[in-house]
Amino acid sequence: MFSIDDLWEILKVIQGQDGDVTDAIRALAKSEGASAENFFRSILDQIAFYSNDSIKLRNFIRDLYAAQRTIGTFQTTVSDIYSIPNDQLDELFRSFE
Repeated sequence: MFSIDDLWEILKVIQGQDGDVTDAIRALAKSEGASAENFFRSILDQIAFYSNDSIKLRNFIRDLYAAQRTIGTFQTTVSDIYSIPNDQLDELFRSFE
């Protein structure tokens, strides 16, 4: 399972920093970030509420939403065992007992 630290690492990747994630999660995070930006721009944005503070809050919520979506999408679509991080593989094997 993903921990809160993994969520913050994914959030760093989405915000353009260097996070400690695998290449598969990095690619998925960037894709989900672009998808969340399109969603927010076309559905949620309202020009009447644009201020510096609301834009900062919007960007943080958008990135947090994309990070959470990345975790869900990765868990439902993982098919390559080599793309799973080692700690998650260990937990998977322990669950077979």
